[in-house]
Amino acid sequence: DRFARNAVQSQLYRAEVRGLGYQFHSLTDYIPSGSEAVVFEAFRDYVSEQYSVKLSINVKSGSRAVLSKYKVMGGFPPKGIMRERVEIGTHRDGSPRIAHKWIPDPDLAPTVKLAFEMRARGATLKQVMDSTGLYKNIHSYTDFFRNRIYMGVLEYGEQVVENYCEPIVSADLWERANAVGASRARIHAGHNPRRYASTFLFSGLLFCQHCGAPMNGRVIEKKGKPRREYYFCTRKYRRRDCPAREIPARALEKELLAKLEDLAL
Repeated sequence: DRFARNAVQSQLYRAEVRGLGYQFHSLTDYIPSGSEAVVFEAFRDYVSEQYSVKLSINVKSGSRAVLSKYKVMGGFPPKGIMRERVEIGTHRDGSPRIAHKWIPDPDLAPTVKLAFEMRARGATLKQVMDSTGLYKNIHSYTDFFRNRIYMGVLEYGEQVVENYCEPIVSADLWERANAVGASRARIHAGHNPRRYASTFLFSGLLFCQHCGAPMNGRVIEKKGKPRREYYFCTRKYRRRDCPAREIPARALEKELLAKLEDLAL
């Protein structure tokens, strides 16, 4: 039943494994040999997929129901939010049924507010990470700032619960912090070290010799100083556990282009 996520993938993977010379045997179902096996397996895959779909619908429906009635949530909350035990009835044996509601963490709430204040003033994600230490991976801060739970609004799929909990930041501060990220999402093509509109010829095509992570282009501009362009290890930028140093972009590109020209000619 868990051989693949759906019937199409299951048939695809079975065909690939059979192409390698292996055979399948079912311990629970009757699967005839020969060409009829494909029909029986396809039917079993369909039944399994439908069971998974119905189970998912029932689980989500139950979660939405208890969320609307008791404001309880499963799973693990984001940084700055903690779980609070809530009794939502009793089990058949009379024991209390315990769930959890998400509330602000009093220990981390000031740090969360500081992060939003820094971002609203124009701080970079790296500066926020260095000052707060909420996450070790810089990319985690993108989802962190977009999460509306910090202003008291819970989003669960398509369900939105206003005034779910006490806000850590005001709606105005949340909007200003996210406006900074939106303004930096796409810089003009002439000054943009990104893959989809990059002035760096080999951005995303180079890999770090120390850790194997992709290397991207980076522009450093300071008032009164010449523009500098580098290739840097993305893992060192994210996790800062790689010893790789930045490489001057134009010198590296010149050498690589010369090598490519030699190979082509």
